[in-house]
Amino acid sequence: MTKMEDKHSDESVLSLDEVFQDEETLRLTLTAEQWEVIIALAEAGGTGKIQELRKLTRMESSVIQEVVKSLLEIGIVARADHEPPAPAEPQVQTDPGETAAYLEYLKDLNFYQVLQLNPEDDAGVVRRAYFRLMREYHPDRFMKEPNPVVREQLKEIFRILTRAYETLTDPQRRREYDLTIPDFTGALDKEDAVAFDALWSGDIGPGPLPEANPELAKSFYESGIEDFKREDYEAAELNLKLAVALDGKTADYQAALTKTRKILNKRQAKELALKAVYYEEEKKIRSAINAMKRAVEMDPENPEYHFDLARMELEHGGDLNNARMHILLSLDRRPGRVDYLLLFARVQDRLGETADARRTLKRVLSLEPSNHLARELMEKIK
Repeated sequence: MTKMEDKHSDESVLSLDEVFQDEETLRLTLTAEQWEVIIALAEAGGTGKIQELRKLTRMESSVIQEVVKSLLEIGIVARADHEPPAPAEPQVQTDPGETAAYLEYLKDLNFYQVLQLNPEDDAGVVRRAYFRLMREYHPDRFMKEPNPVVREQLKEIFRILTRAYETLTDPQRRREYDLTIPDFTGALDKEDAVAFDALWSGDIGPGPLPEANPELAKSFYESGIEDFKREDYEAAELNLKLAVALDGKTADYQAALTKTRKILNKRQAKELALKAVYYEEEKKIRSAINAMKRAVEMDPENPEYHFDLARMELEHGGDLNNARMHILLSLDRRPGRVDYLLLFARVQDRLGETADARRTLKRVLSLEPSNHLARELMEKIK
C-alpha cells in the first residue's frame, strides 16, 4: 500500500459499527483521542466525514489520521463511502445445548485463553481480540432470538469476554490476575496465595470462596486503615475487600469498606460531572446527560448533580418527568435553594402545570422579593 493509499481524505465517510453505538460499549477503555472520535461519530448518528470529525474534535489533521487508522484496525469504525455493507452475520448459536457447552468450556479457561491471546500480548492486541469476539457475541445481535435460554447463555458468554477484556487492559488488575494463573501462584507464599484467592472471590471476582481466616483478615484490615489515613483509598479498598472476604462476620471491616467506597464513588462522580459540563459546552448533549446520570448514580446524595441533570433534561429536550424527579430530589436535600425552586417552576411550566409553577414562584419571591428572574417567569406564566 502506498503512502497516499494509507491515508484517508477529509471527504472520506466513516461509519460507527452499530454494535458499538450503545453507551455501555462506548465506555470501554480507549485512548482519549479514540474516545473523542467515537463520541463525535455517535453524536452524528453513526456516520460522518473526517473533515467534520476534525472540526468537532479540534484535532490536527495528522492526529486524526492516526486515530482513524487505529479505529479502522480495531474494527470499531469502517469506511462507509467505498466499502459495501457487510452481509448480515448469522446467529452464533441457536441450540441451547451447544451454547451451554461453549459457556462451560469458557469457564474452564483463563482470561488469556478466553480472548485467544498470549501472555505477552499488549493492550492493543487485547482490544482487537475483544472487539472481534464481541461482533459474534454482543447481546444486541440476539434481540430477536426466540429462545430465552439461549439469550441468557449468550449474555453470560459476553460477560465473560468483557470481564477478561477489562482485566487484561488494566495494568494493575492484569498484574494481580497473572498471579492467580497456576504457573504464577506456585511461587507465592501462603499469605499471598490466600490474599489473591480472596481477591477473586465472591463479590470481588471469580474463583473459589476463601476459607475464613480472622487473623489474616485483621492484618489486611489494619493495612487498609493505614492506607485510608494516608488517603490512598484505592489501596485501602483492596485491603478492606480482602479483610471482608476472609472474615465477613466483623462489622467494622464491612463498615470501613463501605466508607472507603463512598469516598471513591464521590471522586468518580465529580470527574463524571466535570466531563458532563465539558460535553455540554462542546454540544455533545447525549454524552453530557449520560455522564451526569452516572454521576448521580455514583453520588446520589449530592443535590447539585440532581440539579444539573434536571437542568440538562429541561434545556436540551430531554425527559421532563425525569427532570422533575431530579429537581425534587435536590429540593428534598436543600428545600430553600432559590435556584432549585426556579428550575422546578420552569419544569412545572413546561409540563403544563401552570398553577403549580406560579405557587413555586410565589415561594421564591417570599424568600427573595427582588428576584427578577422569578418576576419575569411570573409574567410569562399566566
